[in-house]
Amino acid sequence: QQGQAAEDGRAPRARLTLRPERRLIRPSGSFRHIDFQIDVEHSPRNDRRPPVSIAIVIDRSGSMSGDKIQTAKQAALAVIDRLDERDTATVVVFDDQVDVVHPAGPVTTEFKSRVRAELQRIDARASTDLHRGWLTGCQEIASDQPQLRSGRLARCFLLTDGQANQGVTDPEQIATDAAGVWQNAGITTSTFGIGDYDESVLGPMAVAGGGQFHHLRTSREIATTFVGELAGLFDVAVSRVTLEIEADAGIEREIVSQYHSRALGASRWSIGIGDLIGGEQRHVV
Repeated sequence: QQGQAAEDGRAPRARLTLRPERRLIRPSGSFRHIDFQIDVEHSPRNDRRPPVSIAIVIDRSGSMSGDKIQTAKQAALAVIDRLDERDTATVVVFDDQVDVVHPAGPVTTEFKSRVRAELQRIDARASTDLHRGWLTGCQEIASDQPQLRSGRLARCFLLTDGQANQGVTDPEQIATDAAGVWQNAGITTSTFGIGDYDESVLGPMAVAGGGQFHHLRTSREIATTFVGELAGLFDVAVSRVTLEIEADAGIEREIVSQYHSRALGASRWSIGIGDLIGGEQRHVV
């Protein structure tokens, strides 16, 4: 299933191929691997890109001091500079408190100037309420629901170098909430971890949120990775792709691949695949 498709008059098609390890299963019980291969045809050439709604959420806790926070602010501005009035954006910073640097709105020249001025005042401090900072960013762009329903792609970029130590800190709960935001509001979450971050939080959060998890070895990688993620969003051919599986009673499933799944009933499951670009191939085992 696909939530949205490119607005070019003809949506790229996604093809599903099942490749079982073996065709038969003994009645006494056993297991087989099945590779669900998803292929998206190349998008028709189209100079128009889809409008996007972006939430940039930056950790400003004490460990982000110095080069990290400065580079993070530069990366946020590099993303904003590549957007225009057809797009919506918001910038949020957090430590144990959350501040909306600029509420969600069209990315006009005035928007860019105000964000640039406000970010200059941001300094690193205090501890890390990661969940509330992320959720605030999502809520800002979720308020733009009519535009999201019209096919606008929405993504939250979360950058942190630390560990969640305030508010909601349980990795499973954070991942579950990221999945709920994706499934219910259509907002995917991509996470960017730099330095001594908690991979057990950021990795599952991105998987469940339908986005990507990026490990940044140095602060200098922040800007290029942020901009690269935005470029990938511009190339999305089909968004909010899910794979639904229905099996006979008595059959259980385990997802080997790194995708988030949820039960739809006793023998039905939904697996979140995320956004796909033209020509991309994904495998779900």
